[in-house]
Amino acid sequence: MVKRKTGGLFGLAVGLMQLFSENKGNFTKLIGTLGLYFQIRDDYANLMLKEYTDNKSFAEDLTEGKFSFPIIHAIQQHPEDPRIMNITQYV
Repeated sequence: MVKRKTGGLFGLAVGLMQLFSENKGNFTKLIGTLGLYFQIRDDYANLMLKEYTDNKSFAEDLTEGKFSFPIIHAIQQHPEDPRIMNITQYV
């Protein structure tokens, strides 16, 4: 989930730029890393920044039934925590 959300847009941008460039290098790893960073930052901002919540909504991935990075990380770090399991029931 985390890798596929934004990485595809970075891949599209690089692919379009390469159409008009002599550089046909393989940027797959860089694109993947940038996409992962951007998505984790976006997921974090959605939970922590008031400005973000004002423009979108709070925890919108949860309300859309998506397992974003913070949820995946919480499950991996604290699999027995009943609060996390209660949250995931609604996802």
